[in-house]
Amino acid sequence: TQISRYNNIARFLALNKKTSITPDKFRTKLLDDFIVWGMSKNKSINKKKWGKDYVARHVELIKNVIKYSIVQEEIESNPIVHMESDRENKTDKTHLSTEEL
Repeated sequence: TQISRYNNIARFLALNKKTSITPDKFRTKLLDDFIVWGMSKNKSINKKKWGKDYVARHVELIKNVIKYSIVQEEIESNPIVHMESDRENKTDKTHLSTEEL
């Protein structure tokens, strides 16, 4: 859920002493560190290894917060604009054509 993703991100930021970071200061390096942290199996860092899709959902949440900050005119540009979220199980949104029906 969104709340568990938020809590996971907050825990990562607390471990890295970045709890007061603002969206304009969030950089690709920090996001990369989060991905590595989430996918690591070290129990002192994380309870269990996360799958690629689960990490991607967290990345999407971070990107959405940054986009919202732009819309609200809190920041001017997206500091992680080139970062992609790489989900494996994306829903296929192609539709059948009339002929295929």
